[in-house]
Amino acid sequence: MRAADDALARLIAPVEVDDFWRTHHGRRPLLGRGAARAFGHLLSTPAIEALLAAGRLRHGECRLVGAGEKVPRAQVAAGWLARGAEGDDAVVDPLRVAKVFAQGNTLVLDALHRHHAPIAALCRDLEGVFGHAVQANAYLTPAGGRGFDPHYDTHDVFVLQIEGRKRWRVYGDPVPAPAAASGRRPDLATTAPRHLEAELAPGDVLYLPRGWFHDAEAADAPSLHLTVGLLATTWADALRVALEEAVERDPRLRAALPPGFPWWSPAEVEAAWTDALDTLRATLRPRAAHARLRRRFLTRRRPLATPRLHPPAPPELDTPLRAVPGLLVFIEPRRDAVLLHTGSERLRFPPFVEPDLRAACSGQTFSAATLPGELDDAGRLVLVRRLVKEGVVERAGAEK
Repeated sequence: MRAADDALARLIAPVEVDDFWRTHHGRRPLLGRGAARAFGHLLSTPAIEALLAAGRLRHGECRLVGAGEKVPRAQVAAGWLARGAEGDDAVVDPLRVAKVFAQGNTLVLDALHRHHAPIAALCRDLEGVFGHAVQANAYLTPAGGRGFDPHYDTHDVFVLQIEGRKRWRVYGDPVPAPAAASGRRPDLATTAPRHLEAELAPGDVLYLPRGWFHDAEAADAPSLHLTVGLLATTWADALRVALEEAVERDPRLRAALPPGFPWWSPAEVEAAWTDALDTLRATLRPRAAHARLRRRFLTRRRPLATPRLHPPAPPELDTPLRAVPGLLVFIEPRRDAVLLHTGSERLRFPPFVEPDLRAACSGQTFSAATLPGELDDAGRLVLVRRLVKEGVVERAGAEK
């Protein structure tokens, strides 16, 4: 098993990771019971109360839903700002939110991966597994409450039950790999056969591939769950990037269509498009397009590293070190160098330190003395001290 798969293994245990990839990923739902697992370290009702009390949540990050409909913005927008009820930038009033929640509406906190550290770390770990962007929303539902009508999502999700219990219904006949906006089918609740129906308890996990219709309602106590969404980069996205890269290189792909093209005959259409596709096929550079996709993925991940305003003492040969948790890296060997990509940074090293870089970035605890390459002790110290300075590795056990 890949080291990165540890994050997935902890999430779906006791289901084996290999079974998840083979049977469930992108194919069919998975229900994992978590008698020995809990998610309270990620989020709790008191933590949500603290987020609300801070008075910084905006309507685009905090909304309420009842009977399948959104509560109007004006009912929860803060009145102490001039633009209080305008747009998703409107700050919500914590007391108004509490009042509307008490009326039986579900509280939804969107994009918690942006400003709640435990959830940000989980999402980053899963990004290291899947290679796709990961987001997380929280849903706090009153006893007996329900949110949306039966609907599908356009991305895979993991539902993590944190507090209380919630009854889920998953319907058959999914929409294959939907790209359009989430579809709603209120009639499914009474007409469609169930693929799965279960009550999730704390520690349980439900995996839903995109396109599977579902709905849920809380049991006889308030329910808190986290929905972790996998925002897939599709082949359509990859082809757009490849076309973008090819168009930049070949002026033939930037040329205007010939005059009169709307009135071409079928034969003229076939001939012209065949020529254009032949040009595109000859111009495409899969490795260059893939490198651009990888760069976009790495550079769009928000750094999780703790800023060190007072630089730590340089490590010694036996100082225990580890890669900074949540740091996504890519090691690119080249003929005359090895490049270490870390987010928007690209660090250059001599090619012979590649084994040392891979060991340092593996996630395992190491020290300069245990690096496997051919450097002497002085060279190992130079390398690890640079990696510490660049924010790639840190002392093992460093406080976050």
